Amino acid sequence: MPEQQDPNQSNAAEPEDTDAASKALEQFGERIAAVEAEAEPAGQSDVASRQLPRYRCHKEVYAVKIVAVSYPIDDDKPTQLHVVAPFEPISVDRGWVARHHPQPGGYVVIYNDGYMSFSPAKAFEEGYTRIEG
Repeated sequence: MPEQQDPNQSNAAEPEDTDAASKALEQFGERIAAVEAEAEPAGQSDVASRQLPRYRCHKEVYAVKIVAVSYPIDDDKPTQLHVVAPFEPISVDRGWVARHHPQPGGYVVIYNDGYMSFSPAKAFEEGYTRIEG
């Protein structure tokens, strides 16, 4: 099985390479989610627990919860991710939406290298603790 790079890890790839890597990691995550959904209610996917290394998140990120997603009628306009108050909506292009599939309840996550992604609420809330101050 080819080695997968941690999506939280910064790299100096060209934007096209980053987009391709992001899509590949997203598809990989969807495959694991599908396998886990079919797994016994008691636990982990047998495939994931036997074949994949486990990781614990240790990165600090900026993030905000999405409350609504407004898709434009005009394709030339950005999609608006409406987030919790007091923050202003975040504009994203069609490519970002196609790669990340943002949903209300999930989080916009911005890493220290500027990479922005979407994380479903459960995954984000289980993996991150808010830093106060």
